[in-house]
Amino acid sequence: MSSPQGIASYAGPAKYSFIHKVIDGITIAVNTVLVTFKSPAFIASVQMNRIMVESKSATWQRCDLRTTRVKDPDRGQLLIFKELEWQTVRIEAQSTKDHNLTPLRLLTNQARCRITIKKRISDCFVMGSRLVIILDDLLWVLTDSQLKAALHFLDSLGGLIEKATVLERKTKAARKLEVLPEYQAQVSQQQNRTKSQYTTAISKIFTRYDVVETSYHFLSQRIDLHLCDDAGGGRSLHPDLKDGGALQISLVRFQIDYYPYHLAMADRKHWPKYRENATPHNQWLQQSLSSFRSQFMDLIDSGRTQHSPLTRSQGNVTGSGTKGSRENLEKNNQPQNPNVTPSEQKKSQHPSGNPVKNYVLEQLAKLMTTCIIIRIDDFTLYKVTTTSRNPMPKEFISAQTRKKHTPGTKN
Repeated sequence: MSSPQGIASYAGPAKYSFIHKVIDGITIAVNTVLVTFKSPAFIASVQMNRIMVESKSATWQRCDLRTTRVKDPDRGQLLIFKELEWQTVRIEAQSTKDHNLTPLRLLTNQARCRITIKKRISDCFVMGSRLVIILDDLLWVLTDSQLKAALHFLDSLGGLIEKATVLERKTKAARKLEVLPEYQAQVSQQQNRTKSQYTTAISKIFTRYDVVETSYHFLSQRIDLHLCDDAGGGRSLHPDLKDGGALQISLVRFQIDYYPYHLAMADRKHWPKYRENATPHNQWLQQSLSSFRSQFMDLIDSGRTQHSPLTRSQGNVTGSGTKGSRENLEKNNQPQNPNVTPSEQKKSQHPSGNPVKNYVLEQLAKLMTTCIIIRIDDFTLYKVTTTSRNPMPKEFISAQTRKKHTPGTKN
């Protein structure tokens, strides 16, 4: 690595080798990390303590480094499993425009982030990844002013993220399309390449833990959110809330699944805990895509009909006179219509082989969607509590579906 030749050979695309195994298997331990974000709207800081990054098995257990990778020679692909764990995280944000807003603070307990990376063995190209953030319990107390600060913070942060990603979204989508298995299956249908060809033991293991498409997931076992009204100058004018009040919301197994580059025409069988047949989304999505495709095809046909060559039938002339007069009429009409080109005339004569339609259908096959799924196993909204009346929290609204379904089956 000290020689220029070694650096150049490592920097360029190369087959997955021993040096890549060493880098992928590194374990990192950090005591404290402090990151500060500054923008015209806010200043935020994120502090993480007791960070550990290490390789894990496919079942997220500590094991030998040789079993932290799943390599399938038939596919020419490799799966790497890494876990990031931290003890505490402290997030603090303060508005720079309105100094009267109370600083926003969030403190989380022990959490972990599981990362699955899919690489191509031939050139170490990252084909996809799956990132899962798991929090045990989260308790967040927000006053009225802190809630306003949180909304300002999310609005400013959302604008920055949108500006940063809008320029790269098309490029990333095109790159994802090149390695997306569903699209590649459409392209190589004539080669009869299906999943049944991967029948070896390692191929079956690879299929079980495969990252079909890039996705991001968040899971919290329980979230307790307390919304408190500021005492004195709060928004509420109710006499019982003059000294402040609190509203508690509890969420059990709150989960968010985010798929930024999903092929619209593909199925969702590989999505974890997603029952495609039990949700009406798939039906109306296919209906919308079919309706849009048919309307688009009709629009192309109507546009081509308006530019078709002009012809006129001679009803009173029969035999050879009809044929001759029709040919002369078409010859006289062709130079008088400058909008009709020879290529358009050829296309209008063969509408079934319309290259415009073929191109549009090829592009529609590449259509991608961004999907977000929110799951909550149970939620409870408690009655408002005050300083003068502070009994045990009583349920005001709760989910009754937990009595009819087993946990983890509700969307």
